[in-house]
Amino acid sequence: MRLMHSLTRAVFIILVGNTPVLASPTATSTSGPQDTNTSLQRLEAASDLAKELSGTLTITVAPDATCGYDSIDDPALVCEGRPCSWELSRHARIFCGFTSLRKTCLDSWAYHNTKLCDSKCRTNTLTYSCPSSDAPYCLRVRLGSGIIHYTCHSAIASSDITIQTTKRFEEREFSTFLVVDGRRVSAISEPTAKPTGGSDPPVGAIVGGVVGGVAVIGLIILGVFGLRMLGRRRSVNQATRSPTPGSPVQEETHMPNTKAVSASSKPPELYG
Repeated sequence: MRLMHSLTRAVFIILVGNTPVLASPTATSTSGPQDTNTSLQRLEAASDLAKELSGTLTITVAPDATCGYDSIDDPALVCEGRPCSWELSRHARIFCGFTSLRKTCLDSWAYHNTKLCDSKCRTNTLTYSCPSSDAPYCLRVRLGSGIIHYTCHSAIASSDITIQTTKRFEEREFSTFLVVDGRRVSAISEPTAKPTGGSDPPVGAIVGGVVGGVAVIGLIILGVFGLRMLGRRRSVNQATRSPTPGSPVQEETHMPNTKAVSASSKPPELYG
């Protein structure tokens, strides 16, 4: 009997590398069905994700890993190693790549309650959970007005946390893409390339210089017009004092060239 028992135990010795590991007959006999069940759950999770990505989606991608900023302009939500993105029209969710799309969230007590969350629930990649006792509560973060992201927190939050996509007095350039069945098909809008050096032209100084130049030109034109009028009046006075014999005195009426003045006083059009 001892010999038979030793042979029975020897059958269940598995070599992992060069180290012998003793596996019990019970564990060995159930290893096959467990692996099959895990593979099935992974396929179901992939199928759930594929359903969420089916159809047409409009994806916005941030210029860096930061999704949003808090009220003091500190980064409040950051992806690890990849740009942040979100989808507004269909899912209204923030994600760091399609595989991190979080549709719902489970607190620690719900996650560990098998009646509320079974094995399929725990392997569902679209369900985010907070199983740790350090941060057992779900916290909902809102980007702007309607885009949502779930994370874990150490205490129950009385309200959602709202973050903004930009800092105050700072612009960020985002890209928007059209995605069909998980594949990008076209770009709706992309960032505009800016010059790497120098600064923007002082628009206020340019406008002020143009207005001042127009005023100076107007004064010069009025001065020339006044000198011409004065010269013509002197000519008329001299002709009145010494008229030639037998020739009638003709009275001249000098109308100001209002058309020329108005055209000259009009500010020049700016191009570019």
